[in-house]
Amino acid sequence: MIEKKSTISVIIPTYNRAQVVSRAIQSVLNQTYQDFEIIVVDDGSIDNTEEVIKELQGQDKMFKYIKHKENRGGAAARNTGIKLSSGHFLSFLDSDDQWLPNKLECEVRTLNENKDCVICSTGHTFINEKTGKIISKPILKKQFVSQKVALRGECLTTTDFTVVKQAALTIGGFDEKLPARQDWDFWIRITSVGLGIQIPINTVNIYVMRSDQISTGLEKKLQGTIIVFEKHKNLFLFDSLANSRILYSIGLMCLLNNDIKAGFYFKKSYNLTSKKKKKLKLAIILAVIKILGNMGIAFMSRYYILRYPNSYLLW
Repeated sequence: MIEKKSTISVIIPTYNRAQVVSRAIQSVLNQTYQDFEIIVVDDGSIDNTEEVIKELQGQDKMFKYIKHKENRGGAAARNTGIKLSSGHFLSFLDSDDQWLPNKLECEVRTLNENKDCVICSTGHTFINEKTGKIISKPILKKQFVSQKVALRGECLTTTDFTVVKQAALTIGGFDEKLPARQDWDFWIRITSVGLGIQIPINTVNIYVMRSDQISTGLEKKLQGTIIVFEKHKNLFLFDSLANSRILYSIGLMCLLNNDIKAGFYFKKSYNLTSKKKKKLKLAIILAVIKILGNMGIAFMSRYYILRYPNSYLLW
């Protein structure tokens, strides 16, 4: 008997998520679109994640489980899932997050209706894991995503998109060398193969505020952003807005790390931006840093944390 190929391969990387991984898997099983297989890649967990997953695995035949011998990172786990997949489409779900029931249906329908598109993304809601309260709910606009849009960082997360498998294979999957920002790098490279499309509805709950999350760690985010900038520098240099945004982002992360190099990146961003409001904001930050030095960095860092407590950079 020939095994039927599922339309979508849902890839769930996990690491020490025994307490929440069943929530993620159940949100896939609850989808209104049911033509899928589930591939859980355990990235070397040392808790009882394997026991939890194998118990769930027995309830569904289209459920694959593989475990890395050692922890290799989220990008490596996703790439392992891609290699094992049999679907025409790939969709990724972090094991601490949750899909709403219409997620796959919306994205598959949109990709089938837009043949020039190789990737489709919906929106997401950030939720505090401890309190259950909504932290933020970004407002999206419906748009086609070119590489120019991707460079500007308008479509960043991994857990809210579905991509044509062949396109993902063409770009070599996720860059395992990146400590963070693999999602941004993926978007920049995938849009060199074809267009993306963004749907302005939220179909993903992203849970934050846990110290052990793969996506957290400001230092890793800073390192990853710098690598993305250097890796795609020629592309950024041809788009002043994208260039200004990534330099500002690096400057902000340096600021939050109490790193004096923040002034260097803010200055570069200031020279590129044409928006008067942003220029004024950057001018004030640069003046404080210039006058107070390290004390200025510490002051602005504290101000930003208090002023923007819901910023994704702080999670």
